[in-house]
Amino acid sequence: MNNENHSYRALVRVNEGKQVEDALSRAADAAVTAALADPGKGVLISRIDEATYTVELSSLIPAGVTTEQDLWERPGRRDSSHHVPGRENPQGTRPSTAHPVPA
Repeated sequence: MNNENHSYRALVRVNEGKQVEDALSRAADAAVTAALADPGKGVLISRIDEATYTVELSSLIPAGVTTEQDLWERPGRRDSSHHVPGRENPQGTRPSTAHPVPA
């Protein structure tokens, strides 16, 4: 899923549970806002390792859908990619402090 151009991409690096959820939520909200200007793309949240995530718009994800995938290779890990209930892209979002990262 990394071979396409992304109009929005944020890198999130955090270590503590509550911080992870808050940072990912802010980045996902910013992606939803960007999707309003770039229709036809959904939000893809990828876990890269223990403390690194990306949040990006993807034409491989249907518009209005947020999907998570876990790319962190570790022993005993089951494949994890799923739709996030309640994370359908709303029409309006609150401002975000996520920092887009050039693709």
